[in-house]
Amino acid sequence: MASLSTIITARNPTYEPNEKNLEKGQLFYFTPLAEHSICHNFTWNAPGNGCARVEIWGAGGSGAKMCCCGQGVPGNPGAYVVKCFLVDGSSKVCGCVGSSCGNGDSLCYRGRSTGTCVCYFGAASDNTICGCLCAQGGEGGTTYCSPSSGTFCCFVADGNFCTTAMTTPDGSAWGSGCGLACNTRGGTVAATQANAYGGDINCPGGISCTSFYNCDSANHCYVHYHIRTPAGVHSTQGGMVTFSGDNDSAIAQGGTGHYHQSHYYALQGMKRDPSQGFHIMLCYFSRMCGCYENNGCQATPPHGHGGAPTMTCNSVRDNGQRGGHGAIRILWQAAE
Repeated sequence: MASLSTIITARNPTYEPNEKNLEKGQLFYFTPLAEHSICHNFTWNAPGNGCARVEIWGAGGSGAKMCCCGQGVPGNPGAYVVKCFLVDGSSKVCGCVGSSCGNGDSLCYRGRSTGTCVCYFGAASDNTICGCLCAQGGEGGTTYCSPSSGTFCCFVADGNFCTTAMTTPDGSAWGSGCGLACNTRGGTVAATQANAYGGDINCPGGISCTSFYNCDSANHCYVHYHIRTPAGVHSTQGGMVTFSGDNDSAIAQGGTGHYHQSHYYALQGMKRDPSQGFHIMLCYFSRMCGCYENNGCQATPPHGHGGAPTMTCNSVRDNGQRGGHGAIRILWQAAE
């Protein structure tokens, strides 16, 4: 008579690993999570003979503070660079990884986030395998105080931002103060987007935008944020997530700080395998709403991603979402 173990073994053949999406080799990743500049320096030594694939991202631009009725455009993503080369036990990659602007108390505009720049030294047998890579940081978002007019009109009046008025099919204006404004603070896309240098693949960061469907600068339900994602994260060439604002709901008291969860939810949806939706945020504790400067100092987006703009209303300030820091990712595969 067959034993129980024999029957179980017969019905459950030897397990064979069927994981198909794991990269072969060893992975190394670094991103700075401190404000001190020395903590942004990075050095990697190759484990031995093989091939290294180095990916770097510049830091994402941060959203900016506002303390009256007003809205803005998001920060732009950082650039992305890829370089592959042969290495041996003496090979190194070293440099400085970018940081997003954390000056959460700067009104209207925080500045441009810093880039990630590294130098690489490949196999000693070939002294031509060396060089530098640089992925620029993303431009920060801009917000306007506009208590008596539509925020879109402020971007039109500035002249440095690419704007398009919304129209009906017959070409007439869709509504006063309604339109699309993009974060071209440098005047043009070419002058504003984060650029990439030195790699086998060099992908610029792209431009984030905001759609204004209403001229009420205190009502964020009529605002859609279009935030570009950097290349090499969700897809090879990057992408864009869009989410709407919120206004005086249970998780958006006064609108302030709600973008943290909205942006997170949208990025989860962009993934092929989202892990969850919103984090739980109760009105009486554990919510970002009303934390002010704290909102603007924490880098809640992933590396290289731009931060959302403010969602303010009368007498309530907001500091905007800080962009994701820069990063470096190295895949090492041993020589066969």
